[in-house]
Amino acid sequence: MTDVVLVERDGDIATVVFNRPEKLNAFTKAMWKRLGQVVNELSLDTGLRCIVFRGAGDRAFSPGNDISEFANERSNSVQAEAYGMLMNKAIKAFRACSVPKVAMIKGVCVGGGLEIAGLCDIRICGESSRFGAPEALQKGIVNRIFADDAVEAEAMATARRIADGAPLVHRWHRKFLGRLADPKPLSEDEIKEAYACFDTEDFKTGYQAFLDKKKPDFEGR
Repeated sequence: MTDVVLVERDGDIATVVFNRPEKLNAFTKAMWKRLGQVVNELSLDTGLRCIVFRGAGDRAFSPGNDISEFANERSNSVQAEAYGMLMNKAIKAFRACSVPKVAMIKGVCVGGGLEIAGLCDIRICGESSRFGAPEALQKGIVNRIFADDAVEAEAMATARRIADGAPLVHRWHRKFLGRLADPKPLSEDEIKEAYACFDTEDFKTGYQAFLDKKKPDFEGR
């Protein structure tokens, strides 16, 4: 059986593909399970700098859950809870993943597909993309819109720029943004962590490259 979630690797960038183009990449129970596993696996890869998420083909990112599966997999509260637990595990994996994530959106992106896109850090879509929500750009649901035939190139170029940046700082920034959503005051240790980057090799590499007017080569240490 064809893998419903594919992982493609190009150096320090991974692309995760929702692989059900004949169903517009609608999510099944098996897809939610595998997606959570994939994100957890990629989170452990210290050589990874960015993850791009996309749907197979050009017609859809994903329309959400495959309703045709509900009669057998979500027909009562017990099944619905088991299904929901897999979804929640995948969502938790996204939130815990410190690697920057880019959603490459072509075509339809609604329901669970929009939820996954929303868990990414940057969302890049085409002019014909549809979200089931009016004024998606104004509401911040998407970050950038391009011609349909330019979406892939722009998303991968964005991933490349992210991957060329300092990976430790990317991960710190994502951690700090998540922490600031909690209203409790920062602890002394948390405040101190904000200065930990100054002890890294990447910090020295960064400022020296600036002074030398050269492109920095960050190593993540």
